[in-house]
Amino acid sequence: MNGGAFLSRCFARQNGNTNSNDGAGFHIAGGDNRVDGCASNGNDRGYDVDGGGNLIVRNSAAGNTTNYDIATGNSIGGIIAAGTNPAAIAGNSAAGTIGTTDPWSNISY
Repeated sequence: MNGGAFLSRCFARQNGNTNSNDGAGFHIAGGDNRVDGCASNGNDRGYDVDGGGNLIVRNSAAGNTTNYDIATGNSIGGIIAAGTNPAAIAGNSAAGTIGTTDPWSNISY
């Protein structure tokens, strides 16, 4: 993405891990982009944001070599490392393990 784009509800998987070892699930090179609600799994870098002036919120990343690689000058939701449930769940309710109530947070798990 170079500039002025809106990326939402997209999924990127296994970029770079098999051949070049230099692939990003999402590579944001320019500015004025919004990346919102995407998932990046199993890439060299989940979110590689080189430009400034972008909005990065409500995304998830798992199993990437580096989940988030974001340059200065961007607006981001907090990046939270989600916990896991300590025991099996059977029933109608359970405590959450995400570790935040901020709806704008980006999650690593």
